[in-house]
Amino acid sequence: MVSDFQPQETCPTRVYCNETRLPANDIDVHIRKEGPLAINRYAEVNFTSPWDGEDYLSLFDTLKDHSNQDGFDLLRIETRNKELESEDDTEPYSTLFHGFVTGVGGSNHDNQKIHQCRSQGFEHLLDSIPASNAFKGQYTNKDVLEYIHKEYTNKLGNLITISKSYKTEVTQLSAEGGLLTVLPGSLIGLIKAIKSNKTFLANKHTLTDVVNWFSEKTNQQIWFQPIPEGVSLIIADNLSQNSTHHTAHYLQDGETQIINNNALSEIKPINSVVLNSKAAGSTADVDLLGFDVTSIGDKEFTQVKARHLPLYKRSGKVDFSDTIKKSDSETKRETEQEAKKKLKERIDGATSGSMQVVHNKYIQPFDTIEARPTVNEVANDDINSLTYEVSRCHYKAHHTTDGIPHIDVQAGIHTDVEEDIEIIRTNEKDA
Repeated sequence: MVSDFQPQETCPTRVYCNETRLPANDIDVHIRKEGPLAINRYAEVNFTSPWDGEDYLSLFDTLKDHSNQDGFDLLRIETRNKELESEDDTEPYSTLFHGFVTGVGGSNHDNQKIHQCRSQGFEHLLDSIPASNAFKGQYTNKDVLEYIHKEYTNKLGNLITISKSYKTEVTQLSAEGGLLTVLPGSLIGLIKAIKSNKTFLANKHTLTDVVNWFSEKTNQQIWFQPIPEGVSLIIADNLSQNSTHHTAHYLQDGETQIINNNALSEIKPINSVVLNSKAAGSTADVDLLGFDVTSIGDKEFTQVKARHLPLYKRSGKVDFSDTIKKSDSETKRETEQEAKKKLKERIDGATSGSMQVVHNKYIQPFDTIEARPTVNEVANDDINSLTYEVSRCHYKAHHTTDGIPHIDVQAGIHTDVEEDIEIIRTNEKDA
């Protein structure tokens, strides 16, 4: 049996393969909005084997049996998290990554004892699972989540257990045993009726298509959150509003050490979008509790204009708009929700920039960082701080003489779809 690696010094990250700690040299963890779910993870790890008489390559079961196409080696990575420090735990760690190994082999390092391991989060299996289901009539987002959960569980079998979770606030994380954590959350506040009919065919669609359609119709997010015991499948309402907020160290009460900041303050980003819905036949839009009934005629479609009010005011109330013609939303409410989502996506892209943070915090996409738009910490106090929203994180812990463990962050102007974006016009038009 291979023993855990026991370093002489505290490391910014800890890496485990099938629950045995590896002697890792260079660790890269990428966390991004782009991908099948709201938050997506990738990892690359260089490790030494043999080390101190231990053969760490032997931990990878897929190297022993190449015929086993259905099995997975599991990789788990923890990161130092200064915010969890206490008298009982002065060196706390948070689970940063939990996924399946996609490749093991030699590295580019001159030392032939150093090997490389690549891994992806469990969300990347969604695109390999066919979707075959028809959502019609009266149903809710909970029904869609139940379907995703069932199909995903059938795919993985006994490898891991997937529990359904609901989340309204970051502070609601709590372990309840087993491989997965269930977040308590307010289920009532998260239930939404979906009135757009949709059919998924196994020869055309996967669970990724179901997730994308679900997010557009509900303006809710789904992702896998890694925890020590495994992962938790989470549905959240307005993740941008309920994410973790970080403040630069040079601002009042700030504890996030900003090394460098090239994030953009504003380059006249788009501040409005116009979205045209799909023409549908007398589709009723009824809230789950019976509120607000609207309908669209056989030859009519809804045109919605959404505007980001803070950016509109900053531009001197000059309208920078774009029109989106392709949409399968059938009701007024769903068209408005989709317009808000599309506008946020465009603003995120238009204002994106980079900053570097010391590697002792837990940061992930949708988190916000308050900082001044300056290239370093030496800044004039007259420069107002901005709130940025994280779109990508790259955790770097490389064992070199000049390499400081840090997090490369891609971030843009923060947008709260409920508070910052307003529907300024909704019209019924002939198709």
